Amino acid sequence: MLLFGLFLEAYMHNFNLVYILLFFVFATAFSAGSFGLLNLGQLQSAFDHSGRLFAGEEGQSVFRLFNPAETVSWAIRLHCDEEMIEIPRIDPDETRYVSLAITAPKRGKFTCDTCSLQSLFPLSTVRFVLPMESCLDVLVYPKPFGKSLHSFLLHQRASFGEEKDFDGLALYSGAESLSRIHWPSVAKGEPSVKVFEHENQSQKLEFDFYK
Repeated sequence: MLLFGLFLEAYMHNFNLVYILLFFVFATAFSAGSFGLLNLGQLQSAFDHSGRLFAGEEGQSVFRLFNPAETVSWAIRLHCDEEMIEIPRIDPDETRYVSLAITAPKRGKFTCDTCSLQSLFPLSTVRFVLPMESCLDVLVYPKPFGKSLHSFLLHQRASFGEEKDFDGLALYSGAESLSRIHWPSVAKGEPSVKVFEHENQSQKLEFDFYK
């Protein structure tokens, strides 16, 4: 609207200065678009990998950017699924891995084919957009509920391993089985539970979410 008003004012009153100003504005916008095109012209971008994503929780996805040109790419913005991150510069022949926060709304397959690169150089108001070569395509797991694995192993030691010798008494926390309560200590007003040494066949508990 401002440019239209200036043009109308110049047309009605024959203001050469306004014509010069309009020419300068349009020339700047055109040159900014050309520089933005050159800034993004040879950049190669693709989705690389992602950590485990849970529904409704923020996770990290990694994108790979490569600049095969002999010049530096300045002020690049990576945009994907309403999330964005700005990269000040990418040097020639440099491969840059960029992590972007992604929140999937529900479990299942999550894709985003609107990922793109934007050039903020030389003017952030005139942007050239380059679509990403490969879109975001990940599997989203259900949001976990309940006790953590550490809490389960801490309070339910009888659920794994093999009991050995009696190891002493510990204060009753309310989570132990009634069969482990040391009743003489209850009679004294200090509820305790019996603790035994455990022998485990394996020292690790592993989960493979990708099979």
